[in-house]
Amino acid sequence: MWRLAVFLVLSGAWGQVPDDPYTSTRAPWGRYDQNDPQGVFGYRNPYDRQDPSYDRDQSPGLRGPGFTDNIIFKEATYFVVASKMCRPGQIYRLAVDVLRSSLPMTVRATIQRNGVEIAADHKEVKEGIPENLMLRMPPTSIPGDYKLRVEGLYNGLTGGQAFLNETRLTFTQRSMTIFIQLDKPVYMQGQTVRFRAIPINTELKAFNDPVDVYMLDPHRRIMRRWLSRQSNLGTVSLSYQLSDQPVFGDWIIQIIAQGQVEEKMFVVEEYYQTRFEVNVTMPAFFFDTDPFIHGIIQANYTSGAPVRGNLTLKASYRPIDRYRAQNTVFQEQYFNFNEYYPAWFKTVDRYGSSPVMRFFNGTYRFEYPMAELLAYSPTLDGMEVTITATVGERFLDEVIVGYSTARIYNSSVRVHFFGGSPQVFKPAMAFDLHILSSFHDGSILRDSQLRGAQMEVKADIETRNGRRQLDTQYLRASDENPSIWHVKIDLRKQLNLLDDPRRAQQELNGITGMRVYAYLIDGEGHRAQAELKLLAHESPDQKHIKVSTSTKNAKVGEYLVLHVQTNFYIETFNYLIMSKGTIILSGQDIMEHNIRTFSIPLGPEMAPVVTAVVYHTGRYGEVVADSLTIPVNGISRNNFTVFINNKKARTGERVEVAIYGEPGAYVALSGIDRAFYSMQAGNELTYANVISKMAYFGEETNGTHSHSWVFHGGDPDEVVHFPSSTFGVDVNRTFEYIGLLVFTDASIYRKPDTCNRTQGYVECISGAIRCYRFDKKCDGILDCEDGTDEARCILGNATDLSLFRKNRFNRIQRQYENVWLWKDINIGPHGRHIFNIDVPRRPVHWMVTAFSMSPSRGFGMLPKALEYTGVLPFFINVEMP
Repeated sequence: MWRLAVFLVLSGAWGQVPDDPYTSTRAPWGRYDQNDPQGVFGYRNPYDRQDPSYDRDQSPGLRGPGFTDNIIFKEATYFVVASKMCRPGQIYRLAVDVLRSSLPMTVRATIQRNGVEIAADHKEVKEGIPENLMLRMPPTSIPGDYKLRVEGLYNGLTGGQAFLNETRLTFTQRSMTIFIQLDKPVYMQGQTVRFRAIPINTELKAFNDPVDVYMLDPHRRIMRRWLSRQSNLGTVSLSYQLSDQPVFGDWIIQIIAQGQVEEKMFVVEEYYQTRFEVNVTMPAFFFDTDPFIHGIIQANYTSGAPVRGNLTLKASYRPIDRYRAQNTVFQEQYFNFNEYYPAWFKTVDRYGSSPVMRFFNGTYRFEYPMAELLAYSPTLDGMEVTITATVGERFLDEVIVGYSTARIYNSSVRVHFFGGSPQVFKPAMAFDLHILSSFHDGSILRDSQLRGAQMEVKADIETRNGRRQLDTQYLRASDENPSIWHVKIDLRKQLNLLDDPRRAQQELNGITGMRVYAYLIDGEGHRAQAELKLLAHESPDQKHIKVSTSTKNAKVGEYLVLHVQTNFYIETFNYLIMSKGTIILSGQDIMEHNIRTFSIPLGPEMAPVVTAVVYHTGRYGEVVADSLTIPVNGISRNNFTVFINNKKARTGERVEVAIYGEPGAYVALSGIDRAFYSMQAGNELTYANVISKMAYFGEETNGTHSHSWVFHGGDPDEVVHFPSSTFGVDVNRTFEYIGLLVFTDASIYRKPDTCNRTQGYVECISGAIRCYRFDKKCDGILDCEDGTDEARCILGNATDLSLFRKNRFNRIQRQYENVWLWKDINIGPHGRHIFNIDVPRRPVHWMVTAFSMSPSRGFGMLPKALEYTGVLPFFINVEMP
């Protein structure tokens, strides 16, 4: 009898199984269930561990080591993506996708500051149709405790809450980029400080509201203020007259626009012109293989006539590193001139050499052997050499000192991979690597080294069963830059797995990592090598999605072509387009075969860096995602041209300046002496600095793979960019590293780590049970075996280099006065503006820079400075007592 009862019970249970095996048998997360005795106020209690229905969907959305695969799966019901950062005046977007819902649903999102709602939006969302919620942040937003609240409500008769999520947002006051340009980096007492403030919004267009400008002395006392200054197409051009006895030091220009504060420092020095001046000219950088440290000494009266007298030259050196400098005794070595005197001249020591040059005629070219420095230091790399010239004039009985400093760097070749090591890859998909060769200070190699250079790449695959080596590849240098090589690695093809999909899937899923080796032999026979460690992206079911691009040089106004690839079947995928930490565009596309190509129009708000994110939520709640960060050129859209014509006035005393561009556009010109321009002290706007500053808005996200070329001649740095894939080793970190928040009841896998973040510990990416302190990052010491703590660190100290360039030589009068062509103009209705201007009578090598602001095309600037040599055919200087 009991057997019959058991049979009836089981048959009744089996009869309740739905016909569709994929139909969910559970209510969505948080929905009202009248049969649930644990519910409170009509809602389920997700924190009641005694509830038998409590499963992974109600725990945090991380699939950790405690997760066990059950036979019954709960399907994911919703997926909401939002940016972690908010700023004033921003349109804050959320991408909402209702995956499963038996009733229509209204999704409402609100942003609160200190518990007060400041922005809200709601929309009815249907199953399978993604929607966007847009919340307008008030322009007057100020720092506080910001929270994002997202809730889904059923539209049925009984209503009910489908889901509710709330999290903190990161508020940043920066809603634009403010540039400050000065006519020169260093001023003396009594001079006029001329400057421009250029606020640019996230769309690279002018900020037309008033701005407040303050001039602060070194003690931060307000010396003058300009309140609510209107701009000329977004640019405010002002001047400030220094007194005869100002406070010397670092003065500050402060700009306040929409609550955002930007400051710029400049130096005011005390200088009084002497009877004659001593100028030491030599390159700022040398290599340790150079035979000599060379330069030229010039001593001239204020009229330009050469000084006749005696000369003493002294060389002193010290390590650049302050820690090395503490244990080093500074050495000073005098130059031996070995002059040949006439027979009637009485010498002090006929058989010895004297450190004084007695017959100095105003100019002397010196050469100091590099080998002599090796007698006082075991290595020349990282040394700083100062050449001091002391000139004595007999008639005036005055002694004037001049100096110049240079740095010595290692001359060996350096090879490295863009993006540093380690990186993350997906074995089933092809990926690109870029290799760069340079000197250790970041400067470009010589033409003789690049000509005939050979680059070979080897790779080892690490699997669970051992290691396997790939065939060697011999690369060809890039056509645009001979210092860069590109390699494409397709493991499916290189392992001969194209004809056997089943075997390919098995072998590719077993790959855990790679090591790629690059070997370079340059045209002069020098050798260098680099190693890159790659870690396989982790997914519990070995399902991956990847986004790539075939667009080489993305520009605003053109299309960005994206390719999405998967190693499993999906019907649709979602994508996001982000820039400056904000979601700009979202959508859904149909997947055709295993590769889908689509294009995105690039707008000005996507420059100079845009991030493409693709993700897919599976039927059982598994999520796969990938991201790609791409450089976008948005400055070249505003094209204008500047010509300097010196053919009309044959005397060279006047030149004609012609500017062609969009009618009504604002153009700002600035000319400075080459000696001051080569300091690169930050007073001028350079192409690389503008791009770098606009790309970073304080968000902690992946950047592009980039390298800054340093030029020893004093030209501004040039930056090259390449797309970079995500550094996230799992789907959870993929979203985290690009600054996205995800609200869902799906499973977002995160690789387990045992590091305590509250105590400042961060995990090493390779998965080894080892952590490092966050304050140890980029300290030059490897705390992780895979080098995670030293990955993507900025080499060198930009502030130290700027101070070195600014203070490496003594001042002379012409450096304070050689400023020219500071003009603010608006192009006329015919698209041109032509004017004449006098050229200063001094023989100067002028460097002219220009930027423009267009009402329709936004910000633009000249990629390189114009050079003009203002040397008159002849001139006469008459002197008399």
